[in-house]
Amino acid sequence: MNGIKVGFIVDPLDSLCPAKDTSIALMIEVANIGGRVFTADFNDLVVKDRVVYGIMNEIRIHEDRKWYSIIRTTEVELSALDHLWLRKNPPFDCNYLYATQLLDLVIKNGGKVFNNPAAVRKFNEKLLILNLSCIPESIVSSNQDIILEFLAKNDSIVIKSLDSFGGRGVLFLQQEDVNKETIISMMTKNHSIPIMAQKYIPEIVNGDKRILIFGGKPYSKSLARIPKPGDLRGNIDAGASVIDLELSDTDLSICEEIIPILEQYGIAFAGIDVIGDVCTEINITSPTCVRELEKLTGENITSKILSSVL
Repeated sequence: MNGIKVGFIVDPLDSLCPAKDTSIALMIEVANIGGRVFTADFNDLVVKDRVVYGIMNEIRIHEDRKWYSIIRTTEVELSALDHLWLRKNPPFDCNYLYATQLLDLVIKNGGKVFNNPAAVRKFNEKLLILNLSCIPESIVSSNQDIILEFLAKNDSIVIKSLDSFGGRGVLFLQQEDVNKETIISMMTKNHSIPIMAQKYIPEIVNGDKRILIFGGKPYSKSLARIPKPGDLRGNIDAGASVIDLELSDTDLSICEEIIPILEQYGIAFAGIDVIGDVCTEINITSPTCVRELEKLTGENITSKILSSVL
């Protein structure tokens, strides 16, 4: 693999965290096998004569506080890369939409893009679970009366914005909350934007399990993110602690339902979230938790992910 050229469409490099960012882990692994790493943001994409280029930084990886340095900035034909990773965090706005459409051209011109931009464009990470049977009772609406009716039926619910990540825009509501109407109004931006509401799953106290799927199968262990006291969010960014767990029979059954959907739409790497015996989210834009799971298991999961697409 010496000389392999791998591109990454990512958030600004200085915004990434070397200790936990999966994108950086993938870059390091490319460098470890003798490859060259190129990075760009959405606003670095250029189309000339129906060919997509990136004004890309070729970077060198370091194991110190400043984890990278720029070797050169150069114009790269994206379809000429050995493969390209699309790993931009939400929100999925117009700029994101346009970028996925440009990356469609990269594939048309013979390039390899992971995850498939058409799939990223087609599926919202919250709404994707609606294709499954193994999910909690859920509704999607901007209508306050409908959401309040769902709350009254279940007594406790979780509401989520559809374009957030890392535990942001996730709130716990109970029927007795005096500010419930105000909270719903704020979350729906005065009833103009739909949100997802799900029945509260008490098993969250045992952890929100992140299961990594790549190469058409799940990794053998999940990362259970256990909310800090007084919080319901099983997200590391929200202060959750972590342990690794062997996949249960239920976990494997959920994966069996999800994997054919991922394969159908060219989603090479996904991170699914499981609480109790249901799937609550499927992450395909920029799946994380690899580095945390590597620390717990001592295995080079990144190498396995990279090998699955080479």
